[in-house]
Amino acid sequence: MIGNTDSEDMLVFMMLMVGSIFLLIPWVENYATEAALFPQLMGGIVVVGSALILLGDRLPGPLEMLVNTDVNITDSSGEYDKEANASEEIRNASEKQTLADEFGVSISSKAFTILLTSAFILSGYVVGLLFVAPLFVVLYTLWFKQSLRIALLVGVISLLFVFLFMELANIPFDQGEILNRGGI
Repeated sequence: MIGNTDSEDMLVFMMLMVGSIFLLIPWVENYATEAALFPQLMGGIVVVGSALILLGDRLPGPLEMLVNTDVNITDSSGEYDKEANASEEIRNASEKQTLADEFGVSISSKAFTILLTSAFILSGYVVGLLFVAPLFVVLYTLWFKQSLRIALLVGVISLLFVFLFMELANIPFDQGEILNRGGI
């Protein structure tokens, strides 16, 4: 498995490890039983789902087919219209252009998204999500060659969502480990 591991397998493996943390490390013991139940259940679901995805090719026949079958949740009829199928093929044939294509950098959109998301999580932990979320949204939008006006508009909307979430949930997203505005 190590010889032909791709970035998707590594991402699923990381999800498996993070889910295991919620199950195995007793940090939720400090909370009431009702409050500790949700992270433990979500950790269990992530562990089981990640394990099924990682072991998908090694599962018995019916279970392998269940795990590896692509599901289209938007198609209710079970049959495709020929015109819709043709237009979908045309859309898939013309891949989205990214900034990497313009500057000649050879990085896939998937790798960029994983790197940008990892940087978002780390920098959000360090300085707070209030300052990082709009920057993440603008960079992600510009990567897929949207106009600067659209990128800034979506960045402002994300900032408003963070403010709204701070007010409604009373969570200090303007604080991080380094930038702690709550005092000593």
